Amino acid sequence: MSLVKNRTRGVLAIAVVFVLAGGSVARAGTPGHWTRLTDMTASNIDEVSLARTADGVLHAAWTGPTPATPSSGRDVLVSAISPTGGVGTASVVQSDWATMANPSLVASGGNGLYLFLGATRSINPGETISNLALLASSDGGATWSLDPADVTTTGAAYTSDVSAALGVDGTPFVAWGSASCLCVHRGISPATANSDFQQGLGNYGYEAGIALDPSAARPVVAWYSNGTGHNGVYAAPVDPSTGALAGPQMQMPGTADLADGPFSGRTQVLARPGGGVYVAYEGGYPSHTRVLLWRVGDTTSSLLAQNPRQVRSVGVASTPTGRLWIFWSAQSSSGSPIVYARRSNPTASTWGATVVVKPPTGASTSWNLVGNGQASRLDLVGSFSSGASSTAASYHTQLLPGLSLTASPSRLHVRTARAQKVTFSVSDAGSAVSGVKVRVGSASGTTNAKGKVTLKLGPFAHRRQLLVRATQGNYTAASVSLSVK
Repeated sequence: MSLVKNRTRGVLAIAVVFVLAGGSVARAGTPGHWTRLTDMTASNIDEVSLARTADGVLHAAWTGPTPATPSSGRDVLVSAISPTGGVGTASVVQSDWATMANPSLVASGGNGLYLFLGATRSINPGETISNLALLASSDGGATWSLDPADVTTTGAAYTSDVSAALGVDGTPFVAWGSASCLCVHRGISPATANSDFQQGLGNYGYEAGIALDPSAARPVVAWYSNGTGHNGVYAAPVDPSTGALAGPQMQMPGTADLADGPFSGRTQVLARPGGGVYVAYEGGYPSHTRVLLWRVGDTTSSLLAQNPRQVRSVGVASTPTGRLWIFWSAQSSSGSPIVYARRSNPTASTWGATVVVKPPTGASTSWNLVGNGQASRLDLVGSFSSGASSTAASYHTQLLPGLSLTASPSRLHVRTARAQKVTFSVSDAGSAVSGVKVRVGSASGTTNAKGKVTLKLGPFAHRRQLLVRATQGNYTAASVSLSVK
């Protein structure tokens, strides 16, 4: 945490962390089971921020109304989520501030964390935190230090959701959108000027996201632009030595017609281990029906899903092995939100089967989805409203990647004298998966190194449909139907 130690503003204030209720016993469910993370007082624009420390623990941060003064005070809270999905008790880091927007949580090495927050602590004369606050923890969120002054005093960060990333040398870069600018601030000194990445695109830039591109040793910022003639999602490189615009602003293909955004909270941008900076967003107008993923700089975006109903909350996460997860939600035919996700291969060139997840019980609308990938699963946090409520809560779940299952032949015949052989193939994003149990009625077998297993089925006296199910502990089960005609 040398960044904080080297500050010259004076001694940092130690933030007292209050545990809200009970002990720290983690609550967890099986993959696809939602555990409530926040209380039911959030609005539909509130968004949780996630960061994973070196010990594998995932940390979540969010803001909410102060219980004693809900109409005038805001709290910032944190919670820890174990690698197996256990959700720890929420703790209050700072309480009863005048304003707070959505925070940005960043892992700073080891068990260190930084938390950047567009906020105003109070309206008292002489208040030293009235724009962009910085908190730091060196012990995985057990205790926090509050910097006594703003990171920057300009750019109206207090009105905005911020996003932060660390440069290769540990220098923080913070991005946000306001009526002043699509701002990027390098470092933690208020003497450093903000850079405007919306310059030349008209008014205004919103909901910035920022990520470090390690291959180029510089951050990349992405945002939604509402400028006349410049609607859509943009991305641009950041000069690591100044924080200024370091190259052309590039429009994400497939988003030029998005004249009614932003849609899904902060623009989700990440650097994939192994190369490439990626942005996920929804596409289509006036109905947003497409799930798009763009490798920044490419001339096209990848279309990873379509839904005739409204697509919401498109997001992307990476794994330590270079795979990507993309996730989104859409309303079902009954009107309830359904969550979907797909995982790529290690080079992000091929995508696996779509995983379908029911929402939390009683959920009526999905708002924001954010994720963080482990080697074998995705941690996902989603914001949902219940019934006709105007408020929402965020929930956590874990997802396992999907299996692709095919059969050859795909149709069997009735009234044959003998059983018929069917070869089943199981893959994950184009790669064969061994050790998968394939069951059809009472017949079952396990896939070999090539992801194949052959079963004898029948004979059959009548037409029917056979349910084939493939299961393996590290994956979401897959099923197909075989016709007997």
